[in-house]
Amino acid sequence: MQRRRTFRVRVHTAWSVGLVGLCLLSACGGGDGSTGPAPAVPVASVRVTPSAPTVVAGATVQLAAAALDASGAALSGRTATWQSDAPTVATVSAAGVVTGVSSGTAGIRATIEGVSGTASVTVTPVPVASVTLTPATPSLEA
Repeated sequence: MQRRRTFRVRVHTAWSVGLVGLCLLSACGGGDGSTGPAPAVPVASVRVTPSAPTVVAGATVQLAAAALDASGAALSGRTATWQSDAPTVATVSAAGVVTGVSSGTAGIRATIEGVSGTASVTVTPVPVASVTLTPATPSLEA
């Protein structure tokens, strides 16, 4: 009976040591020498597309911002903040939707992790759809 207890204690002890070791390896990065997740690749530039859209006053256009690394490869999972340098000409939402306000040009800046890219948005006036003359039947006096 004594051996049986000893055997159980040894098996439980071996199981506990293995479990603790597994926990330590996973907490330290899996035992491959790393100490956690790989450091994030820094943003080297931001590309805004389209880069020079035209929008009619009152209409919208969607812009997109892409974070790029030093070699020009896209970096995923990065979020842009948006800003217009001429909000009287064009405004921009947090999602990158630009709304034309009045005729002119506005720089729309997307910033990701302190790095910015810009699009130059041209806002054109609303085109004239029709012209109505009053009175409907004009007359000229001689």
